[in-house]
Amino acid sequence: MSLFQQAYNLQKFLTRENSAYRAKQISSLINYKILFNIPANQPTFKAYQEITFDLHQDAFQNDDETKDFFFIDYASKFKPISFQINEHQLKEEDIQQNYTGIFFNLPKQLLLPGKKNTIITEIETPFVTDGNGLYSFIDTDKKQYIYSHLEPNFCHNIFPNFDQPNLKATFEISIISPKEWENIANGKQQKQIQATSQNIQEIFKPIKSSKIFEEIKENYNLTQFEKTVEFSTYIFFIGTGNFEFVELEQSKCYSGIPQRIYCRGSLKKYLLNISDQIFELMNKLFPFYENFFGFKFPWSKYDHIFCPDFNIGAMENVGAVTFNDGRIPRGQTTVRQLSQVLNVFAHELVHTWFGDLTTMDWWEDLWLKESFADSFSYYAINQLQLSFEITDQDQIFNLRKDWGVQADQKHSTHPIAGSVANTEEAKSIFDGITYAKGAATLKQLLFLLGPDAFSKAMSTYCQKYAFKNTTFQNFIDCLQEQFENPNFTLNEWKQQWLLEPGMNIIEPLFDPSNPELIIKQSAYLQKFPTLRYHKINIGFFKEDGSVDVQTEYIKPESQTSIKFDTSKNYKAVLLNYDDHDFVHVRLDKISSKFFAENLSKIKKPLDVQLIVRGFEVLVQDSVEKSQILVDLTKSNPELLEQLLEKTISSISQFSPSDVKKEQAKSLFDFFFNYLKQNIKNLPKDYLNILQTKLITLAGFFEDKQSFEILLSWYQGQQEILPKFTIDNQWAFIVLAHKQPEDILSKDQKNKLFEQQKQQDNSDNVMYKSNTCQAILEIQGDNDELRQNRWQTFINCSESKYMLQASLQGFNQGKHKQNIQKYYESYFAQDLLTVFEKNSIANSLQFAQLMFPKTDNIKWLKEKINDLLSRVPQNQLTLKRFLSDRIDDLNKQELVFNTFYTQK
Repeated sequence: MSLFQQAYNLQKFLTRENSAYRAKQISSLINYKILFNIPANQPTFKAYQEITFDLHQDAFQNDDETKDFFFIDYASKFKPISFQINEHQLKEEDIQQNYTGIFFNLPKQLLLPGKKNTIITEIETPFVTDGNGLYSFIDTDKKQYIYSHLEPNFCHNIFPNFDQPNLKATFEISIISPKEWENIANGKQQKQIQATSQNIQEIFKPIKSSKIFEEIKENYNLTQFEKTVEFSTYIFFIGTGNFEFVELEQSKCYSGIPQRIYCRGSLKKYLLNISDQIFELMNKLFPFYENFFGFKFPWSKYDHIFCPDFNIGAMENVGAVTFNDGRIPRGQTTVRQLSQVLNVFAHELVHTWFGDLTTMDWWEDLWLKESFADSFSYYAINQLQLSFEITDQDQIFNLRKDWGVQADQKHSTHPIAGSVANTEEAKSIFDGITYAKGAATLKQLLFLLGPDAFSKAMSTYCQKYAFKNTTFQNFIDCLQEQFENPNFTLNEWKQQWLLEPGMNIIEPLFDPSNPELIIKQSAYLQKFPTLRYHKINIGFFKEDGSVDVQTEYIKPESQTSIKFDTSKNYKAVLLNYDDHDFVHVRLDKISSKFFAENLSKIKKPLDVQLIVRGFEVLVQDSVEKSQILVDLTKSNPELLEQLLEKTISSISQFSPSDVKKEQAKSLFDFFFNYLKQNIKNLPKDYLNILQTKLITLAGFFEDKQSFEILLSWYQGQQEILPKFTIDNQWAFIVLAHKQPEDILSKDQKNKLFEQQKQQDNSDNVMYKSNTCQAILEIQGDNDELRQNRWQTFINCSESKYMLQASLQGFNQGKHKQNIQKYYESYFAQDLLTVFEKNSIANSLQFAQLMFPKTDNIKWLKEKINDLLSRVPQNQLTLKRFLSDRIDDLNKQELVFNTFYTQK
């Protein structure tokens, strides 16, 4: 074993220390010139690559010889086919001695300090199965789609490179692929010709006897792309396959920026329903962002690629942004659904300036690009005049914030801007703190400075750090230049908000006859006691539901006093009116009583949403039972969109099982009757939402009459009711499979599934078949089938979404006699095994979806605490997951007690 292997064999990730040292060793921009050979229907692809860079004159100056290496990242089951360093061809044994399976040492005696260095590699690599690298998907119509996903550091799963954000590079990409395939990369397509040895050698000289030619056929093309400007490896992209696209006419493209939207052929008819709105939004966002950030759009084109089986929501690759194609609505689209989809497009475009153009130096500043994009996308859309209806983005952002609130109320929370020691830790911070809390914090910052000052600061920032790497202190410094507040500096604000974890509670002591309003501030968790400056609006509500607004500062103290006009006879007060703050707002008794009795008088949808959130807080904090939301929802059926989703969420989490069934049945009966009585007067969006929620409610209880109502509706026998949307058709099929034998037999379930296949033979069949089969297995008496299914979970031997579908069917919390042994096995060893053998994403999915569904909180806490004592120290994600479940259970236990102590 070589000295390098001794030092790095056990290292499975890149450390901040290693990355900083390597960044100092390279003294120039890197260039990657790569030829990909991607054949159809094969398990692997090949690549031929030339890497050029200047090595610093003092590249090897580390006194510790166990650290004085220069290495490149490459993770593959296969060793490189060939490896050449500055015209020195490495022998097989050299490759063997310098490769750990993740890092490849570049022997210092072959390198040229102070000069240009050239590395030539040839590789064959399997397509990844977890989506992190180059992924291949074959649709039900046998068409193939291949695309890359690389954040945070999965680029080296495709080809050897220096995979860290502060080693930016230019890229010259060529792809050999079947003639009928579309090819996409970060740059514009330069030319496309038939793939022949002669044509290839005109681009790559010399290429000699490369194996890259082995599978080149007459019906293959060579597509060459322009050389890009510099950017980081994690935003590199290639895609190829049977993609189809919608293209905006060049004359309609803002500033001549070419725009296409790609998707698989089976979804194009659905894409056409929203493509006009996407293009209109983009054409208005480009100039808005350019003006606000003071920097022109820097890329040569802007493609949107909808990808099947995509691991996350979207990814901001330079000039080739990828999206989860589950975001394409199949069937009728509600205004809120469309608004949420369009927000993702706005989010990704922000990354052009924050993430791609200006890039974090290391992963600890991931929050800056993600928080900024998450926050600013909502703000930007609200400033635009669009020709179609969308939901107020502040409403959607308020829902998004829940992700951050839930994360920040747990003991595992962390600062927005924290320390990240290595890339493994980096993978664990793509969470509600980095995205949602960070975004809400930047919204507070925008409110503090005002849009004009904020825009000036961002213009300075983009001009100063364009095509460079930066830190959040650089960001704060640019903002401080525009910040005018005599009470505190932005560095003080930074310490409170960005460097300290935890959230605050604010609560009013409201007496309508007392002109002094006391606002109490406290820490949600004693472990994180920081109190903060808050700039908020306060809404004072009158009898008729109208509101007066005051803007106030809350000091970082336990109490802040403000004055208000008692002559206005206010009936209620709402802190954080307009939702500019990230804070836990409790309603006082006087205000909650008024809102409960007068919610229909409140006209502004965001006001209603914030008030409903206030009632949700009372439930979560064990002040009220979840029944208060059930009653509120029934009293205000016209406010379905703001109320029913929150109510279902609350009874799901915070009602004991027997109560939950009663509440869900009560809501189902109420809203189905309301639907029949008011069908002619209800808007289409309301009907679509209610259809979805009725199916969801029916999943909480078993009742033959209620199920038969939905069955007759699904079959078109409820003539006055609208047909189920495609998504709801499949949701009903899954619900049908969950029914006990005395309501629906196995044969009837199978027949329903076959009938549904005739309605929709898309990939829904593949996923829902997995779900329904898993349901039948957990219901049945064949333990061998269940055991086989369990092994696919342990080995993660299917794609992420196929596993997800199976897990959702297998773990229903019912059929205790069949599921209990798997719950026991989950805690005894299998959760540890899954995290040891599989990727974090797949492991976490198993942990979440197989977590036991039971009200036996005592048993769950005992099992979790026992498992926590056995989790290896390096399994940080698993430790955090289990710790979070303890927090959830403690909260749930307190809330459950309200059902037994409150009358």
